[in-house]
Amino acid sequence: MFPLFDLNPQKQVENIYEATDSDFESAVHELFGDSKLVLPVVKD
Repeated sequence: MFPLFDLNPQKQVENIYEATDSDFESAVHELFGDSKLVLPVVKD
């Protein structure tokens, strides 16, 4: 969704707008146990 949201290269860079392809790394998020995320459904 760039440019609505900035991309996060997952590495320290001076300026994210000048980050190269090698600065970007995959990030993995894991949920353990009974964790869950509940979001409301909003209609226009």
